[in-house]
Amino acid sequence: MAVARRAKPGLLPPGAWVTIRRRIGEVAGLSLLILAVVLLLAWLSYHATDPSPLRAAPGPVNNLMGGFGAAVTDVGIQTFGWGYLVGVFILTAWGWRLFVQRGLTKPMLRVVLFPVTMLAAALAFGAVPLAAIPELPGGPGGAAGRMLFIHVERLGPILGGLSAGTLGLAAAGVAAILLIFTLGFSPREWRDAGVSGAVGVARGWVATTRAAVTGWRATVREVSHVAEQIREAIPEPKPSPVDPRIERPAAVPPPKPQTTPAPAPAPLVAAPAAAAP
Repeated sequence: MAVARRAKPGLLPPGAWVTIRRRIGEVAGLSLLILAVVLLLAWLSYHATDPSPLRAAPGPVNNLMGGFGAAVTDVGIQTFGWGYLVGVFILTAWGWRLFVQRGLTKPMLRVVLFPVTMLAAALAFGAVPLAAIPELPGGPGGAAGRMLFIHVERLGPILGGLSAGTLGLAAAGVAAILLIFTLGFSPREWRDAGVSGAVGVARGWVATTRAAVTGWRATVREVSHVAEQIREAIPEPKPSPVDPRIERPAAVPPPKPQTTPAPAPAPLVAAPAAAAP
């Protein structure tokens, strides 16, 4: 006869591991959000003269995030160009999903797609015809985007003479598709985000229009009030007193109209008498 054995109670009460996993996810999400903010502030305060692993420059570090921010931003901008911001956006999306307990499905696949998406974005930005500037030493797509676009541009004659702009648009489409998969949002979340965004834009437009109309009415009332005050402040002109010692010229009567006399009538002449036969 089998004897039923009672399961030994665990160290933690039931459901404790679920709570622990949630708290770990929240901490991981908050850490990613903080990292994204640090990288964004480092990019906003980027100085091309700051020392970094790619540049031995003397002098103090001007970046708000110190030497770490200067080094990471310089390497990211020179390597990926504007693709650096795509990476910051992905980290922000991941951090938000983990912090609000939305979860991140297939995390290993998305981690692998992270650098691939940044390279695709750098390739798309590399097609932008923009010369190198101090804020973008490696160009819009960085060194990686420039090198990749040189190889992709060779496919233009093979693909029917596609121009550099067309190849850049194709690369942008591929980068957008990879970004959608990397972010980890479900179709329902994309749909809800689109509806919420459209509603937000409509509400913002209505609020802006209402504020503009209200401001215009207030401005008209203020201008009318100021004009009324100016009108009241200006005294009305009074007639100057007449000095009695000054002789005023006598009024000259208007000239009478000249009438031409009618001509006298001609004298009547009697007709001559007829001669006798």
